[in-house]
Amino acid sequence: MECVIYQEQTGECEHIDCGEADGGCQVALDRLAVLKPDEFAWIRVAEPRQEELQRLGEYLKLHPLAVEDAVQAHQRPKQERYGDVLALAVKTLWFVEQTADVETGEVMIFLGPSFALTVRHGANDPTEEAARRLAEQPHMAQLGPVSVLHVVTDVIVDAYAQAAAQVRTDLTELEQCVFSPARDDLTEQIYL
Repeated sequence: MECVIYQEQTGECEHIDCGEADGGCQVALDRLAVLKPDEFAWIRVAEPRQEELQRLGEYLKLHPLAVEDAVQAHQRPKQERYGDVLALAVKTLWFVEQTADVETGEVMIFLGPSFALTVRHGANDPTEEAARRLAEQPHMAQLGPVSVLHVVTDVIVDAYAQAAAQVRTDLTELEQCVFSPARDDLTEQIYL
């Protein structure tokens, strides 16, 4: 778990040490309890345990069904509103060069008045790049928690375009082999 507190006006950020003791959850909750009106928190969780997300969900007043969806993963892309909390499920994907596979994952994004919570499932972590982009553009923090939604979805969509380009390159190479005079047996490659 990672937790960063952003100051909306300046974009300055404070990284909260969410060590392994108590899952790091209590440290984050203690800091969230004293958020100032011009601050918001971004909590990043990867492959969470039920208890960890349940505890966060209770504190952030997340709907129990939304917490269940975030823990279990394998959701269809969707957007739901639970009171003043917006919940989004977004599919991630990336191209694996060695196998020419396109693998998928999922990010659940919860936006509340003073927080953004991202819950990631899958090997690829778009929130790392999103955090870097937000740090490079501190003026975006003026948007509050919506800035997290913007940078995370931007990174995910960029990855879609990158994976599509890589698949297109592989297909072009395969097409050239199929129509080459060599006439190698490419049945397995085509199937893959």
